[in-house]
Amino acid sequence: MKYIRNSFGIVLVLLLLFTLTHGATNYTITGSRVTHPDSSIREGESFTLSMTFNELNPFGDLTLVNTSTSSFVLDNRATAVSVSDINNGTTISIALEYLGSGNTFSFNLIEDATGNTVYSDSIFISETKETDNTPSVPTDTSKYQPNITLENGTVLGSFETGKLHTIAVKVKNDSTHSAKNITATIGKGSDALPIVMEGATIKDTLSMLAMNKSDTLDFKFHINPAAAPKTYDLVLNITYENAYGDDFVVAVPVYISVVNNELEPIVGVTSAELDGGFVGSETAKKLTLTVKNGGTLKAQKIIVQLTGMDAEGIRLSNDLDTKAVGNLAQNMTGSATFNVIASPTAVGVQSLSAKITYFDEMGGSYERTAPVYIETASGKASTKNIEMSFDNQRYTFTGSESKLISVTLKNNAQQVKKDLKLSLSSDASLRFLSPYVQMVDSLNPGEAVTLEFETMLGTGVQANTYPLYAALTSAGGSEGDQRIQVAGVQVLGEQTGSKPKIIIDSYDYGSDSILAGQTYDLTIRFKNTSTSMGIRNAKVTFAAEDGVFIPVDAANSFFIERIGAGEVVEKTLTLKTKADANVKMYGVDFKVEYEDQNGNSYDEKDNPYVAEERISVNVKQEVRLEVADIFLPFETFVGMPIQVDAEFYNMGKSTMYNMMVKLEGNFQAQDSNYFVGNFEPGRSDYFSGTMFPADAGNLEGRLVFVFEDETGVKQEIEKTIQLVVMEQQGFEGGEGEYPGGEFGDGGFDGGLNGGFGDGGDEVKEPFTLPIWAMVIIAVVVIALIAFGLRLRKKKRLASLLEDEDENE
Repeated sequence: MKYIRNSFGIVLVLLLLFTLTHGATNYTITGSRVTHPDSSIREGESFTLSMTFNELNPFGDLTLVNTSTSSFVLDNRATAVSVSDINNGTTISIALEYLGSGNTFSFNLIEDATGNTVYSDSIFISETKETDNTPSVPTDTSKYQPNITLENGTVLGSFETGKLHTIAVKVKNDSTHSAKNITATIGKGSDALPIVMEGATIKDTLSMLAMNKSDTLDFKFHINPAAAPKTYDLVLNITYENAYGDDFVVAVPVYISVVNNELEPIVGVTSAELDGGFVGSETAKKLTLTVKNGGTLKAQKIIVQLTGMDAEGIRLSNDLDTKAVGNLAQNMTGSATFNVIASPTAVGVQSLSAKITYFDEMGGSYERTAPVYIETASGKASTKNIEMSFDNQRYTFTGSESKLISVTLKNNAQQVKKDLKLSLSSDASLRFLSPYVQMVDSLNPGEAVTLEFETMLGTGVQANTYPLYAALTSAGGSEGDQRIQVAGVQVLGEQTGSKPKIIIDSYDYGSDSILAGQTYDLTIRFKNTSTSMGIRNAKVTFAAEDGVFIPVDAANSFFIERIGAGEVVEKTLTLKTKADANVKMYGVDFKVEYEDQNGNSYDEKDNPYVAEERISVNVKQEVRLEVADIFLPFETFVGMPIQVDAEFYNMGKSTMYNMMVKLEGNFQAQDSNYFVGNFEPGRSDYFSGTMFPADAGNLEGRLVFVFEDETGVKQEIEKTIQLVVMEQQGFEGGEGEYPGGEFGDGGFDGGLNGGFGDGGDEVKEPFTLPIWAMVIIAVVVIALIAFGLRLRKKKRLASLLEDEDENE
């Protein structure tokens, strides 16, 4: 065994020496060229060096490593850069930065597969100008200005209100000068800023952007829920320095489109409660006005002013006519109280008004007025203690469809209410297809009744939110006896229809992820969000990030004949994933160009009907774990140690995380667990353990590889082990055998109890191998197996080298 190890070590050393010697003459440089805007290269300036190689004995993928003696550094101060396969006449270009002294670029070419240096050289660059430390006339370095542009245009996308969004802005240094200390912020343009900032500002930074390089700025923000649905012009402010520390500022106009599905705040008076139910001329009473926000957006700085008071009716008693309610979110209520007293001449029900003013979150102002009815001591209120409620707090109208509005009346009084009259009205110019005034002859205590009104929009109604009033009066009551309930009417677009908008409603690709190299079906569902306007002649163009998905037997665009108002159309694309795709989430961008149902390609502002949407598809690499054959004897004996050696390789392109190798089966084992850790692509490793069979029969075991893939999913791969185990066998003496053999007629048993001829009884005892002999046999078997494995590995290496030579 010692001789085998020494011999193997000598061969390995000779092989390494051969590799280094072979690589030293792998390439020669036949020419080089420097690209720089000036005739001289000064300290800190970047330029491009192009080198043309002559192929002598090429290798595979290579890495260029800058040596410590070089007068230059690689782009972004990197120490190494990957280069593609170098063939005869291949020219490679690399970006360098001058350190200020010397004029030699020294480098090594390293083969990725082996880590061996296959070529070393030094290039003399005559264009360098060493830094002169003596005082000189200052140079205007501000002329070396990097030019930072937006690579994907100035339209940043469409964003929905009330949600957290991320904008990825790809910028490019479109110049031959590097930029550093880059800071970008999004600011206000000519419109109010619709963005709710996460911090003090919306900004992102980059430490450096080399010449002709691109990078991404990420901005996170919310769109204000009260922002108007339109296109906003903003400004992207970018500050940066050149290599000499000169400062530059650029302001780039950018645009975002805001989609708002929220309902503006609608604050109205839902009840007016007077202590005791009426007020007289002797004692002031507290009037409580309850207000409610029927919209989805928050109402802020709500002010309620009580108006319509006079000396002959109702007036305030030592109180102010204006009260602050504060802020109200959706469906929240608040109250304002006033001390009121009646004039001695006031009779019946007196009518006042509540003027309500408030703001939304964008600063938009609103004003609404609601009637307030107060019963005097001499009056009679037959509508008192009747509860009114709409079946919905918001009714949405689009186009000419009809809607049913229901109002429920409940008698909470202790007496019967008679001759009630309920009428509906709205500032939205509703047309009633049923009577807008309905009567209730009688309503018993605790009884409830629901009245229904069929309505539709009138013509020329503008898109907005309008109040809807339900007024309850009593035919036999005093003048002014009335109760009011308020709801909202939302009109989406004019009656002739709203602008159609196309979105991706949902999509599916069959699983949580797609394997690189796999063909799959991507199903996309396009929805027309307009409820009144259809679209037609839609052209859909799509493009995948980094070109990772390629359509199969099709172009990257398709046609949709029509999508009706509110309808969804489903399309399925068959795509092929690039085999060398990285493990990540890839974006697929869709652009939809279309006409409305009337054949118009532009809206009333001459904006084209174009929708842009992005979806994401998760790609991962297939796990490829290869395990070499395990050499084992066909049969063995109980208690005899069996060496299990296995070499395994990661032949895929993804890392296997937290790998553990386990030897399991109906036997005892030594070194049965081996923790590999993270098993990177192209890496190989070796497992070695020992089995000790405990029982005769069939030995069944397995070598189990347990790991997690790139997505965190646990996987197991098994390699089975089978062999026959026999009992320890002795050797019994017999005729012609030793020990216990016979000689002549008398026989010889080979022991002290034996005799000659008939002189003794024949006694035969089994012959068993001594323990030391068994140990020697086991060691020899293990040595033979190890020698066989090493010989096989050597042949495998020789075969790989032979294949490589053939490929060359």
